[in-house]
Amino acid sequence: MGTLKIMYNLLVYIQGEAHPVYIAARRNTVRWPVNLDPSQWGGVLFFVLLIGLAVFGFVGQQMGLQVSAYHDELLGLLMIFGGGLLSLTWTVPFAMLAGQGIGYERTAQTWDALMVTPYSTDVILLAKAAADLRLVWDKVIPAVFMSLFLATAATVPTIFASGKGIVLSVVFIALALVAIAVERAQELALAVVIGLLINLQDGSRRTAMMIGLLAGVTIRLLQMIFVLLVSMKIAPDIGTQFTFLNIVIGTPSLITTAPSLISLIIVGGVILVREGMIRVLFGWVLRRARED
Repeated sequence: MGTLKIMYNLLVYIQGEAHPVYIAARRNTVRWPVNLDPSQWGGVLFFVLLIGLAVFGFVGQQMGLQVSAYHDELLGLLMIFGGGLLSLTWTVPFAMLAGQGIGYERTAQTWDALMVTPYSTDVILLAKAAADLRLVWDKVIPAVFMSLFLATAATVPTIFASGKGIVLSVVFIALALVAIAVERAQELALAVVIGLLINLQDGSRRTAMMIGLLAGVTIRLLQMIFVLLVSMKIAPDIGTQFTFLNIVIGTPSLITTAPSLISLIIVGGVILVREGMIRVLFGWVLRRARED
């Protein structure tokens, strides 16, 4: 099962709220320990920024530095920090929560009974995952759309400024936007599959959530490191702003900052590899669920 079908099934179960497995699983859904609503991060982020600015000013004063001289660097760090937080809002919660219902069923020793119901294994797994994610679905999806808006706002002017001409620029912009949307969906699907796989292993639900947290961070971190290493090869003269674009846009930032046939091939290859990984891991999840 691929990205499109996984996301479609999750959407149907959450929006429809009619599937028997989903309805039964809702009763056992764990509550998220932290409010992930990006709209409510303002106070916390403001507090963090105040502390950060105070520490930066104190260190600069002790070292005899002028804070104003490092205005651009400070602004860049704050943008990277904010973009990094935003980029984790669609991988971490899905990897942590998807499959928590499986842990409940295993603890209650009702997993075997659930598996003999007249539903296929993939339906049971995704319905359980949808029930686990329903509490954060309406918070994560708006964050994804926010990232898409930021990625679009960064992609369009950057490609137009690359001097490729209007026609080529429009083509690169269209391909980059498609790649960005596909990658976001793949990251969500991959986080769900990893969450299911983690909870099918032996261990406590608390341990599964911690491993899911690490997995959600790893999904984004590995992508950012890979893109950074590749960018050094195909476009070594990319400016420091590329780090922010890499965090917010993802792998398609290669197309944004270095529009070329090579960047298109690399981004397309990453999408194909990630899709293959999702299908292989989901097949592994199905086999593991049947073995239990």
